[in-house]
Amino acid sequence: MKTIISPAKNMNVIKDIEMPIDFENLDENTIKLCNIMKNLSPDDFSVYMKINSELALKTFTYYQDMDLSKMGTPAICSYNGIQYKNINPLDFNEKDITFSNEHINIISGFYGLLKSQTPIQPYRLEMGLKMPFNFKTLYKLWGDTIYYELYSDTDTVINLASDEYSKAITPFLKENNRFITVKFLKYSKGKYKALATDSKISRGQMVRFIVKNKIDNPEKLKSFDGNDYTFSEHLSDSKTFVFTKDM
Repeated sequence: MKTIISPAKNMNVIKDIEMPIDFENLDENTIKLCNIMKNLSPDDFSVYMKINSELALKTFTYYQDMDLSKMGTPAICSYNGIQYKNINPLDFNEKDITFSNEHINIISGFYGLLKSQTPIQPYRLEMGLKMPFNFKTLYKLWGDTIYYELYSDTDTVINLASDEYSKAITPFLKENNRFITVKFLKYSKGKYKALATDSKISRGQMVRFIVKNKIDNPEKLKSFDGNDYTFSEHLSDSKTFVFTKDM
């Protein structure tokens, strides 16, 4: 069983745990994207990514400083967002680190499919962005590469990623692939709905639950009760695990 999660926009560089990047194992798409991004100006980033001038300059600096053959921070420690704060990977012990590297994958528009301990450098590139690429979208660039790498040694994937990132996989799913999407829904005013921040918290806590308990069976996910959510048997099916709580 593997679990996929989305990256975060904000990133960390943690010198104490930096690791050498194996340039030879980088996907050729990452190298291609790096070369493209190095030729863009801060104004280009501002326009194409729809971000303010301060963020555009920061993004420009990321790519100008990027050397894909140098050191990087393990991916699961590199992202700084609500989900990752709730994963809290900096307190993982050696067994947790080994398990997470084998079972937790991050889908990146820049790096493709990342293992949790793969060292990476700061970047900004969302999977759904429309940039001035001759391949039009990152989905077209990556094609079925991420899908085949993910399912190369498993037949079961737990989807804790957003739609933007899971779309890099879902078009290629085959009948024998088990792909279980987890949803966190709050009940309010007579209906269930997903709230973005609350879902990010819950996804992070579920990743931590999987790693700390070394879960390799989807059925065991049903005992998760983090962030006051509990499994809903009547709202779930074989392809969707729904967890609910009252407002």
